Amino acid sequence: MSVISKFGFAATIGLTLVAFNTSAADLSEAAQKERKRIASTVPLADLHMHDAFGMHLAEETGVAWGGLGSKRGSRFTWLAIKERQGDKFIAWAGQAEFNQVFFRGGIEAMLDPNNPRLVKLYEQSEKDLKEGKIVGIGEIFINNQRSNKNRRMRRKGQVDAPGIRKFYNLVSKYNGFMAFHMEADRDSMRELGRLLASNRKGRVLLNHCGSTSSASQIRSLMNAHPNVFCELSFRYPPVNSNSSREIFNSSGIQSSWRQLMENHSDRFLVGTDAHDSGEFTGAIETVRQGLLPNLSMGTARKIAFQNAERLFGLKVDPEYLKRERERSEKIILD
Repeated sequence: MSVISKFGFAATIGLTLVAFNTSAADLSEAAQKERKRIASTVPLADLHMHDAFGMHLAEETGVAWGGLGSKRGSRFTWLAIKERQGDKFIAWAGQAEFNQVFFRGGIEAMLDPNNPRLVKLYEQSEKDLKEGKIVGIGEIFINNQRSNKNRRMRRKGQVDAPGIRKFYNLVSKYNGFMAFHMEADRDSMRELGRLLASNRKGRVLLNHCGSTSSASQIRSLMNAHPNVFCELSFRYPPVNSNSSREIFNSSGIQSSWRQLMENHSDRFLVGTDAHDSGEFTGAIETVRQGLLPNLSMGTARKIAFQNAERLFGLKVDPEYLKRERERSEKIILD
C-alpha cells in the first residue's frame, strides 16, 4: 500500500502549526520531525466519503479506505461500488431510502416504523449486516435545519422516535452503527442520549461531530455514553467556510477540541464530505497539516485509521504496520 502524498506535505507541514497547538513544544527536534513524518505518511480512513467519491485519488492522498451511504439510487448503488472497490470501501445502507421516504411523505413518514419502503429496507439490511456487506445504516438526516444549503433537504425529527429505534436495535444485533447528521440542539442531544442509553450494544457515528456542536457538548455526550463516536468532516476548511463551526484548520486545532480528542482518542475518526476533487485533496491536506501533527503520536494514528480499523474491521497492510512499529520504538514522543 502506497501512502506517500504527492502534495509534498512532508516538506510544508511544519510551517503553520502554532495557532492552537500546545502539544509539541516540549518535544525534541527529532521527536517533532518524526511526528510530522507520521502525519504526512500515515494512511487515512475517510468516514464521510459518499459513493467512494475520492478513492480514485487514493494513491495521491494516502486515503486507503472510505465510505458512507449512497446519496442516490438504491442498494444496488453501493453494492456495485463494493464489488469494484472491495475492502477499500466501507459500505453503509439506507441513506438514499430514508431520503426518498422523506421527499414523498415528510418527516412523519421517515419516522414511521411501518412505512412499507423502510420495512423493506429493514429486512434487506438485516441480511446485509448478517453477511458483513455493510457496517451500518446512514447517513440519516435527523436534524439539518441550519446545516444544509438545499432547502428541500432540511428537516428535524425526533432522534429516538420508534422508527429510528427500530433500526438502531437492528444494528445493535450485528455490532453495527447508525450514522446521524444531527445539529446539536438541546432537544436533539437529549433524544440522542436516550437512544444511546436504551441499548448499549447499539452504536452511533455522529456525522460532522454534531454539525453545530461545541467541544463541551461532545465531551458531556462522550462522558455519559461510551457508544457514541465522531467523524470530523465539514468542521474544517476548505469544505467548511463557516469559522464558527471550525474544529481545526491548517494552523492547528482549537485547544478545547484537541484536549477532547486526547481524552477520548478511541472515539474520533477522519471524514471529509468533499464535493469535488479540489475540496477533497484540500481537505486531506488540512488533516495532514493542521490535525494530525498537533496530536500525540498515538492519538494521531488512532484518528487517522486505527479507530476505523478496530470499529469496522478494516484490513491493513501488515508490512506498513511492521515498519511503523519499528520506527516508533526508536523514539519516545509522548
